Amino acid sequence: MVDYTEQHWYNDLIRSLFAGLDRLVYNLLSAIYQIFFNVATADVLTGDAVKSLFGRIQLILGIVIMFKLVIGLFNGIMNPDSFKDTKSGFSGILKRIVVVLFLMVLMVPLNIPSSDVGDEGQKSWNKNLNTHGVIFGSLYELQKRVLKGDVIPRLILGADSFGEMDTEGELFATDILRSLLTVNVVEDGADISDECDDSDTLCVCEYDAEEDAYDIYFDNSSTVSEILSGKVVNGWCRYSGNMSDAAKDNNFDYDAYAFSYSWFWSTIIGVLFCILILSLAVDTAIRIFKLAILEIVSPIPILSYIDPKGEKTFQNWVKSVSTTYLSVFIRISIISFILFVIRAISARGFGIETEAGFVGLVSKILIYIALIMFAKEAPKFITDTLGIERKEGEGLFSGIGKLKSAVGRTAATITGGISSMRNGYRSSMAATDANNANGNGSNPRHISSMLKAAGAAAVNGVGGAHQASSAYGQAKDHKWRTALDQVNRANAYRLENAAAGGTWWGKTKDQLRQDFTGDSEYHQLARKEKALKDSMERHNALSKQIGDLKTAAEAEVNKKGVNFAISYKDQHGVDHNLVGNTKDIEAAQENAKRTGRFEFTDKSGTLHTFASAAEFSSVMAQAFDNAMDQYYAGTAKMYNGNDLKYSDNIKIEAMYTAVKNGMAEYDGKYHVSGYASGNGMRDNMKVVSAYADTQALKDQAEISSTQVEKSKAQANYRGDDGHAGRR
Repeated sequence: MVDYTEQHWYNDLIRSLFAGLDRLVYNLLSAIYQIFFNVATADVLTGDAVKSLFGRIQLILGIVIMFKLVIGLFNGIMNPDSFKDTKSGFSGILKRIVVVLFLMVLMVPLNIPSSDVGDEGQKSWNKNLNTHGVIFGSLYELQKRVLKGDVIPRLILGADSFGEMDTEGELFATDILRSLLTVNVVEDGADISDECDDSDTLCVCEYDAEEDAYDIYFDNSSTVSEILSGKVVNGWCRYSGNMSDAAKDNNFDYDAYAFSYSWFWSTIIGVLFCILILSLAVDTAIRIFKLAILEIVSPIPILSYIDPKGEKTFQNWVKSVSTTYLSVFIRISIISFILFVIRAISARGFGIETEAGFVGLVSKILIYIALIMFAKEAPKFITDTLGIERKEGEGLFSGIGKLKSAVGRTAATITGGISSMRNGYRSSMAATDANNANGNGSNPRHISSMLKAAGAAAVNGVGGAHQASSAYGQAKDHKWRTALDQVNRANAYRLENAAAGGTWWGKTKDQLRQDFTGDSEYHQLARKEKALKDSMERHNALSKQIGDLKTAAEAEVNKKGVNFAISYKDQHGVDHNLVGNTKDIEAAQENAKRTGRFEFTDKSGTLHTFASAAEFSSVMAQAFDNAMDQYYAGTAKMYNGNDLKYSDNIKIEAMYTAVKNGMAEYDGKYHVSGYASGNGMRDNMKVVSAYADTQALKDQAEISSTQVEKSKAQANYRGDDGHAGRR
């Protein structure tokens, strides 16, 4: 690859920095690749466990076979034609029994004596047969030999592509790295088979210029750290020194680097390959347990084959075994193909028209990204092409999703636990403070309070961890936010209720009382609250009825005019009698507004003069109240001497009856003093005073309701509702 970058100290610094990053990334890639192959050869079952399982199955197998034989013979006797049925007839069942017995024999682990004689391959084969039986033992041994012998990579990449098992990760990482750190040549696609050690070389720098760097680069045994050493990454040649003639003839008229280094992109590509191989490792680890389960449950689908109706179960089991077993080989084939393409790129370039400049760089990066994206689609493409069934969610990167979910759930669990633990301590101390304020607590700084707070922290920490884990698992999206939001809401709720005096012991005690008695403080408080709310609602309704009745009665008195007779004292303490009609009051008030004189002429013609507006208003109000008292008592007289009774007004009579009945009902239900039924509206019902009393009672009810709300919150924290205390 051509790199026209001029050698300078700042370019050396940039290349060195990214070489350090790449050293971490590609060494990690080497380790992950090694982990992948190590996991692929793992075996979680033991021979004794499998033998014990199949030993227990043998009795069941015998019973099932005898049962099917008896049923087959019975059906043959009852219906002789059934013997001819090749599928469900006696002969068909007999064939199936033979197949089942044969398969079970192949599934049962063998007991080949161990011996020091023979090669390692034979010993390994015998061990697998003793552990898994003929079928699964052969599959595991074949897998082991294919993976350890690098059969698939050697088949795709060539016989000499890989070395020993413990160096394959290093070779894989360096192959990818060499495609991004290439020898700097005078033109893209130039042949450097001479390894720059030729007078006509197309390398920018001659071999003599960077002899050690070239030796490291072209040595297949070189490690990632050696290839990314400063000697290679920052190796350069002078224009006036060891720069090749070909470079000088191609406009390299400055000091140039010996290697073309696609820094930054090399890091990105390395990270993507780490994710790719890590996904493979996770999927392969899951595959181990899938194969183990398929082996353990194998007697069930095998036995089901005896019954023609159960043949589908057996077929599904065979497909699952085949798909699961082949999945690792398909993935290795994909990785080998990717490596094959990368090696081809390293040797012959990208084969695009323009490889230099910005266009060439972006084109190359797109090819790398497309190669990795192909790896994502390849499993489906290959399985569909070969006719192998594949379950949804089993793509090449499915392991990363599972790993991400597991890591996310673990992180959410730990975070939720720590948050709830801290909140538990704060809640306990807040409850202690609240109880101290109520006079029934202990000093929050006392050692007992500190110990209780520590206990609450531990209990809440466990509860918060469980809550976060559960919420994370149940959420369809935004899992992390959903889990922490739920924990935060519960913590805020717990802290708020603790401020009302709620404690962990109170929660536990009331929860036990509810569990054993079916009732609790919470339910008692809830009933009390409901009664108070009902009382307030009924009280408000009565208040409105009484107010409406008073307004209607006053309007009737003003309209018809009611006589009154009162006594009052003037400012000098002299007694006076005042007799008149409410209409005279209205006239006197209008005259006072018009003339500014506070006077009243009573029924006898006597003029009453008042010293101030306050005295005048007080006496007039007293006179009007007297008229209203007579109206309420049913003794009111009008100007003409006729009676004025509220019963004569149908509307007021109906309003009075409703108020009377409502107050009697309210008194009977809530037993509120001051509401006593009687005969006279004035004497017994006390409408006016009752109207005033409603305001005080309403305030009292509101205060009681507020207290209930606080107590309810505390009881709710304690768990009396059967749910809130467990939040």
